[in-house]
Amino acid sequence: MIELTDYVPVLRGKKAEFDALGVLEGPARGCTRPLIEVAPMTFDEQTEEPVRTLEDHLDRTTRALQESWSDQQQNLFEPDAGLPPVVLYDLQTVGWSRTSGGDHPVEYLHAGLRSCGLRSVPVARLDDDRHFLEAVASVATDVGICLRLDRNQFSPPSRLMVELYARLVELGVSPDLVDIVIDLEYLAEDDGPSAFLMAQAALEALPDPAVWRSVVVVGSSFPTSVASVVRPHEGRVIKRAEWEMYASLADSIENLARLPTFGDYGIEGHTPDLAGPPPKITRKNMSPSIRYTGIGGWYVIRGSRFEDQGNEQYHGLAGEVTKSPHWQGSEYCWGDGYISRCAVFEDGPGSPQKWRQVGVNHHVTQVTAELASLFGT
Repeated sequence: MIELTDYVPVLRGKKAEFDALGVLEGPARGCTRPLIEVAPMTFDEQTEEPVRTLEDHLDRTTRALQESWSDQQQNLFEPDAGLPPVVLYDLQTVGWSRTSGGDHPVEYLHAGLRSCGLRSVPVARLDDDRHFLEAVASVATDVGICLRLDRNQFSPPSRLMVELYARLVELGVSPDLVDIVIDLEYLAEDDGPSAFLMAQAALEALPDPAVWRSVVVVGSSFPTSVASVVRPHEGRVIKRAEWEMYASLADSIENLARLPTFGDYGIEGHTPDLAGPPPKITRKNMSPSIRYTGIGGWYVIRGSRFEDQGNEQYHGLAGEVTKSPHWQGSEYCWGDGYISRCAVFEDGPGSPQKWRQVGVNHHVTQVTAELASLFGT
């Protein structure tokens, strides 16, 4: 079950994100309930065929979760073990594909995760096709489901009620086995007040808010492109509108039928078209950046193009982070330790993938600490 004081980061199912989870420590590890968006399949540019089979693609996700998160799980096959923390998985990017044996990806990934002792909960949407919903229903009997609702589906409330309960009938689950994710999607950094009103309206429109297994609200004001908001050799604080929204919800708890659990997109912006092909990014057009989460926002600092000055720039960028007022200290988490060592040339310089791991690890540690402070836990 997802508790009120837990944290639900929506993370891309890539190596950096899994590695970041793998080095989480202490309370941050204990109260994080990741929602993994399984990465889209890679296609050969000439043949336009998948580079890997669906089985290989999903097996990589299973192995990554097993290596990074299995200690968070209890053995599902011991009757007295109780319910372990959940791992939510969203397969929208590969829902169209099938294994060589004809299995739907939802069924195949669920079986693989379960064989590793991971309590996996499939994510569905109200507008999923019949085949996707049938696959979700086939695995929902013992773990329930997660329904991910976007912000446009809460109006009018009467339509939401009809569609929501119609889906539950199709899926064969009762509300007490359903995790609701209210996805506010992309937010501008100054959208904290309007995001609060959107979340409040969504909670009011949600039928019978107390009966659901959990209710989570997520969103992100992180820009989709760092280069569009941060100039080379400069640092900038980008406000976290989703955290401002959630703090306002917590302050208004007496006026809410239910305070949701908090979630966000980590150090990523919301991707509008989840199922679309990822944009082609070449190293020639990339520049190094560090995304460091603080209470007031993300401190983002950026260098010049890799083509011009290479990875060595990360040493200087790390040094700027450690000299900034946002710095939490080298002992704060694994990611901060890496930043500290890189700043004095004892580690690194690292790659964009390594710095994604560093940023996600610090972000999850920071957010879980903020939630603990907010709830006095």
